[in-house]
Amino acid sequence: STTAVGRARWNTGKPGRGGDGGPGEQGEARLIELAVRAAARKGYGNTVLTMVIRRFGVTLATIFVASFVLYAILYLIPGNPAVLELGTRLNPQLLAQAEKQLGLNVPWYVSYWHWLGHAITGNFGNSYVSGLSVTGQISSRLAETVELGVGGILVGPILGVPAGLAIGSSRGRVSGHGWDVLVATGMGLPVFWVALVLQLVLALNLHAFP
Repeated sequence: STTAVGRARWNTGKPGRGGDGGPGEQGEARLIELAVRAAARKGYGNTVLTMVIRRFGVTLATIFVASFVLYAILYLIPGNPAVLELGTRLNPQLLAQAEKQLGLNVPWYVSYWHWLGHAITGNFGNSYVSGLSVTGQISSRLAETVELGVGGILVGPILGVPAGLAIGSSRGRVSGHGWDVLVATGMGLPVFWVALVLQLVLALNLHAFP
């Protein structure tokens, strides 16, 4: 058969110069190389999957710790949200009802676990300031947030890749030192301040945005 003829051709032949094997040994070496590459690909896939799972776990742990610490800090700050909510209608009976409604009549860690259980389902409670649903306020601003995020993701590579190529090609030159100064200056400036300045210049002065 064709397979048998191919194997015969592959396995026949005399050793080459310098002790190198013939086609048969070359075929075995090729098979070993393919097997090593396949194993490397499989190991790489497992490594990537492990890294993704680990990063996801670290992200969840970070969110949990951050929310726990912030919740504790809010309880340590002087003041009572129930008093703020009642305003001039403050009296002991209404204060007790408001504290029960806001979950302030239990220890802060118990209140945190109650909040966390609701937050997992998407219910973040009501704002102490506006009294509106936090989930509703997030949903009303989600479209603008996604628009800004996607815009930043697109603008980053468009500006970053050419700038990186320019910096890499100008290493050791005077222009390279200029790029280094520009990058160091950009990294040293506060991001929120740069954003405000760009908004003032591009949106208000140049009317670059609709």
